[in-house]
Amino acid sequence: MKSKARFKNVFRTIKNTLNRFLAITAIVALGAGFLGGLMATSPDMKASADSYMDKYDWYDLDIVNRLGFTQEEIELVKGLDEIDQIQEGIVCDDVFLTADKKRLTSRLFGLLPENDELKINRFELKEGKLPEKADQCLVQLVSSYSASTPKVGEKLTVIEGSGSNYRYKSVTVSGLIESPMYFSAELEPSAKGSGSLEIALYLHPDFFINQNTNHLFISLKGAKEKDTWSSEYKNQINEMKEKINSLLCEKVYLRFDSLSQSSLNLEEIFSSAEKADRMLYSAEKNLYENHSKTISLLEKNNPQSPLLEILKEDKQGISQPDENRTAYENVENSVEELFSSLSAFRENIFSVQDRSQSTGYSSYKDNVEKIASLSKVFPAFFFFIALLVALTTMTRLVEEKRGEIGTLKSLGFSSFQLLGQYLLYAFLSSLLGSAIGLVIGFKLFPTAVSLSYSMMYSVPPGFMPFRWNIALPVSGIATGVILLATAAACIPETLARPAILMSPKAPAPGKRVFMEYIKPVWKRLSFSRKVTVRNMLRYKKRLFMTIAGVAGCSALLVAGFGLRDSLQDIITVQFDDITTFNVSLMLKDSKSFEKDEVIKNILNDKTTVSSYMKVAMENVSVIKDGKSLVLQLYVPEDESRINDFMVLRKRKNHEALSLNDEGIIITEKQTELLGIKDGDYVTLQTEEGKSSKVKVISSTECYMYGNVYATQNMYKKIFGHNPDFKAALCNLTAEKNNQQTISALMESPGVIYAMWIDSLVGSAHKSISAINIVVFVIIITSGLLSIIVLYNLANINICERKREIATLLVLGYTEKEARRYIFREINLLSLAGTFIGLFLGGPLHAVVVHATEVNVIMWGRSVHPLSYVFAVLVSVIFTILVNLIMKKSVTKIDMVESLKTKD
Repeated sequence: MKSKARFKNVFRTIKNTLNRFLAITAIVALGAGFLGGLMATSPDMKASADSYMDKYDWYDLDIVNRLGFTQEEIELVKGLDEIDQIQEGIVCDDVFLTADKKRLTSRLFGLLPENDELKINRFELKEGKLPEKADQCLVQLVSSYSASTPKVGEKLTVIEGSGSNYRYKSVTVSGLIESPMYFSAELEPSAKGSGSLEIALYLHPDFFINQNTNHLFISLKGAKEKDTWSSEYKNQINEMKEKINSLLCEKVYLRFDSLSQSSLNLEEIFSSAEKADRMLYSAEKNLYENHSKTISLLEKNNPQSPLLEILKEDKQGISQPDENRTAYENVENSVEELFSSLSAFRENIFSVQDRSQSTGYSSYKDNVEKIASLSKVFPAFFFFIALLVALTTMTRLVEEKRGEIGTLKSLGFSSFQLLGQYLLYAFLSSLLGSAIGLVIGFKLFPTAVSLSYSMMYSVPPGFMPFRWNIALPVSGIATGVILLATAAACIPETLARPAILMSPKAPAPGKRVFMEYIKPVWKRLSFSRKVTVRNMLRYKKRLFMTIAGVAGCSALLVAGFGLRDSLQDIITVQFDDITTFNVSLMLKDSKSFEKDEVIKNILNDKTTVSSYMKVAMENVSVIKDGKSLVLQLYVPEDESRINDFMVLRKRKNHEALSLNDEGIIITEKQTELLGIKDGDYVTLQTEEGKSSKVKVISSTECYMYGNVYATQNMYKKIFGHNPDFKAALCNLTAEKNNQQTISALMESPGVIYAMWIDSLVGSAHKSISAINIVVFVIIITSGLLSIIVLYNLANINICERKREIATLLVLGYTEKEARRYIFREINLLSLAGTFIGLFLGGPLHAVVVHATEVNVIMWGRSVHPLSYVFAVLVSVIFTILVNLIMKKSVTKIDMVESLKTKD
């Protein structure tokens, strides 16, 4: 009987205090939705990627043999029981010229079989048709930051490939495809052209001649059923890699050594060098001796002969014979260099790669996992504020029900039974809020983040299930927070004696406040304002709750607007302040600067190109403590001019940096990823395998991609040879049409590519607009949280002061004056909380930025002053909105009921 009565009482309480019940429900829904949504985003996006890879049967292993596989080696691999499918392929890089003279660094895949059916690395035809001839191809755009995709029917002409390697000099694009082979915007490195891939071409193997299969793509039995991100999948892959290495590695290296020895007969080489050396010495000796004898005869017999002076002058140009014996030494040096190159080649001749070594796969994994980091930041604020709201709400609720609690205790209800009623009240509100929040959060956040990341990856949004493994702990946390606050508020009241509970609770005593001691200020305050100040400090719990709640919301708003600033800084700072050149130019060789008339005329035309600087550019790996990043190395011909084209400076104080021969400079984001500090030593490694340790003298501000900067002398010290200055950074004049200049440069056969920086700016703007979706969600959610907090606190404030408001109205206060009397406290506390939140917003923004930025882009680290203004304005607007909503609550107060004596 008691249980039934208690349940009825709980539901009656919910009905009578529905606004408070819904306030707790709403704030729990926000917290649970935010936490659950963020926690679900990473597994949802990983599941989508796994489904995407399975859909196209992307390879599990890629066996690379730069010598080319023999049929025996292929049969050995096919004989392994663990292999499900195997795809032979010819893969190489080259540079192709489009119809509009654009150079595209391309990766060629000789994968298409005769029937156009692939069991591994399949693709989806988006436009056009499959190739019908060997001189036709399919095209996949490797990166959204690269050049525009060739059109169907367009002819691509090879400009760097050897004629002996390809059956045709050009190919026609028959279709455009989508494939997981390249699904990331991050540029894959290449040893050809610009150093970064722009497109991938899928061709029939018949396009190639004199080339053997150099890649074996493999799928393993049972691997498709496993999650590609799981430890079970990784273990299976690692075991198979070890097995293939033990099967093939030694055979490939023995074949390489055999080919090297048979191709290089050193005895014959040195014998030829010595023979040439002896012939050269004999010829020089005869020439020198004949000249000497002729001069001696003329001096003795005909000293006046004009021929004598000619012979003497001619003899001065003839060196002593022993000074010309260098043929053998030159050959010896050449052979040593050859063997050094062969040694470096040998180290990279064979490898067994898996998906994780793909740039797209690894960057997707790293960046998606960073989303989970947000679940450790934002939801903590939400649940902290939910705790404060629940504590305030339940404290007020039990204070209103003191008489009822006392009556029930006198009728025999235990303290535990009475506490259970309010715990059930809180449990129902938190359970309902968790359910609503999780249902929305599991759909909203994965969708928003997937849309924002669509500018980086071509993985479509897929799985967004209701994840019970996340829902249960999140609901438990939300419910636990609310129940904890409820218990803290209710236990003191439910343990009190009935006689005390049935008597009205004495109001908080009035005390002198600190402002009363500031006589000049206090004297100038009106009576109502003095009462406001006293009441604010009189109810300290409500003071703390309001300020803390609003401060948390304000901090979230600052972080949200700050993220928008961070994204905008990428474009404005990077392309206005740091990257100041207009065009990056890559030539076939350094001689083109002088020999190619088109290049020479354009670069020297001051009305078109205001200035330019020759640079050496190449991809290098920066290695520190086992971590590695592939970055672009810049070596300026004149390091004193580098700041005219790209500014090197510290981010925080804009201290100018200069290159010197003591070490290198690396962009800031990459030093953070590798854990590099100024003065640390790192290893630089070229694509050919040459490596050396070098000191990092400083990090420089940069927001897009990663670069390394070194002087000529430093480069030579690191790699042992001079840099190849076959690139240039150009500043174009504003008067000329920049696009025409770039088109004119691309007409030259000596130009590999000319990249216009404005094209990168356009891609960056597109990227920012996509990421703004996440920022918008954060700002809106923070705003809703602010409204709920203010509404709940204002409602409680009015409810507990109905008697006071009714007294004011009886004494002759107008409704407007009474509202002003009440709302003034709310507004002042809200304003105080807002300004405290501004100080908390900066550190919160820093944490969020580090947790969410992707590897290739460093977000801005500062919050603009205007964003603080926006955060204040939003808080003020929401405060005014809450005042308008609560306006009727003041006017609807029943003065007779409120002024009844409860003694």
